Amino acid sequence: AGSEAVVGMFLNTIPLRARIAPETSFREFLRATQAVLNCGIAHGHFPFDQIVQLARAGQPAGPGLAQVLFVQLEAGRPRLELEGV
Repeated sequence: AGSEAVVGMFLNTIPLRARIAPETSFREFLRATQAVLNCGIAHGHFPFDQIVQLARAGQPAGPGLAQVLFVQLEAGRPRLELEGV
C-alpha cells in the first residue's frame, strides 16, 4: 500500500537466449521469443547478478551477457512529466 507515490524505475532484468535461423520469418521469431519470455518471466525472481555469475562460471572473459535490451512498459499508466527536467 502506498507504492503508487513512489517515483522511480524498478527493473528486473531477465536474460533470454534467442537463436535466429536465416529462414525464420519475423512473425515466427516473435512467437518463439514470446514463449521464451513467458518462461523467463516465470523465473524472474532469480537475481540477475547471480545469473551472470552462473553463466560466467569457468568461462573466459568476453562480451557482456546481454547484447540487446528490450523494455516492456505497462500501457494505461499516466506518463510522469516534470517541468524543467
